[in-house]
Amino acid sequence: MSKQIHLIHAISPLHVGGGTSLGLVDQPILREKHTSFPYVPGSALKGTFRSWWHLSVKDRIQEDKIFGPMDGISDNAGEVIFGDASLLLLPIRSFRGVYALATSPLAWNRLHRAAPHRFPSLIQVESGKAQVSPNTKLISPSGKVILEEFDLISEKKSEVDQMTQALDKFLNNQVAIALNEHLVVLEDEDFQFYARQACEVQAHVRINSETKTVENGALWYSEYLPAESLLWTFTAPRIEERGEPHQALLAKVKVGALALQLGGDETTGKGQCLITTQEVNQ
Repeated sequence: MSKQIHLIHAISPLHVGGGTSLGLVDQPILREKHTSFPYVPGSALKGTFRSWWHLSVKDRIQEDKIFGPMDGISDNAGEVIFGDASLLLLPIRSFRGVYALATSPLAWNRLHRAAPHRFPSLIQVESGKAQVSPNTKLISPSGKVILEEFDLISEKKSEVDQMTQALDKFLNNQVAIALNEHLVVLEDEDFQFYARQACEVQAHVRINSETKTVENGALWYSEYLPAESLLWTFTAPRIEERGEPHQALLAKVKVGALALQLGGDETTGKGQCLITTQEVNQ
């Protein structure tokens, strides 16, 4: 089966909302029920790609084939499958190296399963430990990796360099980050903790134009996936024998890194992303 793998690099904080909440955050981001990992649903990605195609490519015939007719008369939902975007690397504040880009075997091996010839598999990591590259900048003078207020025992692993090399090859220098200096592999439950607690929460207010004070009830908090986050998703032909629309999409998005806006708060600069695409044959 032919499909495209897309790596999504968040240039600015990203908010794909999960509705209202009864907790302290009024507008949380969407999370997987079973892992609490943030993700972007395929429907949001499909809408974003369609908007880009409509405004930039301006080929209505192919647009209807790829995404489905806009008039809603046809029961054809389009010839291309858009998968959910899963979290791959999460930025976390670090005592050394400014920030770490964290992943875990669970998060990484999802990508390995989708493209096993491009990305190596990852074995389990012990809780309380952090696997890093021999070239890392994350190790403190005490020999530990300190993320937020927690310290982890560091383990230098050449396998982490293999991961960064696979990412660098896929991204083709489209992301200006020294991955081998920032990448850290955490145990799954440790990564889950940071995925829950290390996302940004920003306060928003609406000012009364006459009194210049906050209007009653006009203070709310929104959650964002931090800038520098990396997610991945896939697209594939719905029916292999009718793969021509998928190839048309591939031909347009494969040129360098595609700049798109995902999620909400577009007018305040949120959701700016670079999407790098490669074709994978299985």
